[in-house]
Amino acid sequence: LDQVAYLVVDDKLVDVVTRDGRRFGLDRTLGELESELDPAEFFRVNRQYLVAAVADGEHLLQTGVRPSFLVGHSLGQYAALVVAGALHLEDAVRLVAVRGELMQRAVPRGRGAMAAVSGLTVDEVARCCAEAARAGVVSIACFNSPEHHAISGSVEGVELACDLCFDAGAGVVPLDVTSPFHSA
Repeated sequence: LDQVAYLVVDDKLVDVVTRDGRRFGLDRTLGELESELDPAEFFRVNRQYLVAAVADGEHLLQTGVRPSFLVGHSLGQYAALVVAGALHLEDAVRLVAVRGELMQRAVPRGRGAMAAVSGLTVDEVARCCAEAARAGVVSIACFNSPEHHAISGSVEGVELACDLCFDAGAGVVPLDVTSPFHSA
């Protein structure tokens, strides 16, 4: 696929080598890598990430690992469906490509933001997001654990929600992304 080499370990893109010899990665997340690649190249890397995750899953199956169930988050959900036999790899690659194009069209690059919020309940984060909505769109994007969430939306909405969450006692870490992934 597009002659991009990759190595994925524990959901982190460890290294990517593009057709023109540029290297990215070295323990970077896909969000961090996104800021360094043009949008078309980033979405090609998303397809590579999918293929790598499927290869990892297939390798585990070949070694005798028999999971009771498979789950995935974001791109991982497509890999889980392929490894489980519910979706063909070719269809998953096409879906990820279309998903990337739609995400790119939905919000212009740099107009969206995300942040990780820890130390507040989902209700507390939801209240902060509701109050911050006066500045711009913002909502809870991921429920990672009872007190660890990600928020996503417009730059203005996310910035105000971060301030409100921080004032409520949360730890807040802005995420290095150019689009508001997983937002409503």
